[in-house]
Amino acid sequence: MNGIQDNQRLEFVQSASRHIGTERKLSMGKSTGKNKKWSEDELNFLRENVNKLDNGKLSIEIGCSKSSVKEALRYYKIRRDEAFSRSLLNPIGKFSGDKHPMWKGGISKDLTYWWRLHKDKYPERARAREIAKYAVRSGKIKRMPCEMCNSKKSHHHHEDYSKPLDLTWLCQKHHVERHKEKDGWGRNMKAIEI
Repeated sequence: MNGIQDNQRLEFVQSASRHIGTERKLSMGKSTGKNKKWSEDELNFLRENVNKLDNGKLSIEIGCSKSSVKEALRYYKIRRDEAFSRSLLNPIGKFSGDKHPMWKGGISKDLTYWWRLHKDKYPERARAREIAKYAVRSGKIKRMPCEMCNSKKSHHHHEDYSKPLDLTWLCQKHHVERHKEKDGWGRNMKAIEI
């Protein structure tokens, strides 16, 4: 009889230690911190709202941390729908495309469209830029530092577009300033780097 009782006692101790180990894993720390012990009501709330609320809102409703919610979702194998998961990964999506307040009808991404408009409006400028760009690439003209501050990152600037190889080399800052003086650019405009 003693041997049977010892075996039963041993099995009980082993199952209890497994249970205590699991419970310890889930209830370490404060009740509102990581590894929170979850009640059935809280788990049911998680299961019902996992595809309606993100971890931050779930944690506020339950009264725990976001990491506790994340751990519970993982531990209890509560899965989100793929579509909801994608929406959580891309919160900016609600402002993408025609939903964005700065939407311009889908043409803003097409830089060639803007260049074509610019070339049509200012053909002399576009021709001068193309000639200067080709001359720099072919080595006919050497890129020089900014004439104002000697910065090596410089752009070519045309004082007179009818003379495409007569260039002034200016950095971004001084190029914008020169165009503000010459063309009356607004304060938010930037020079176009070629």
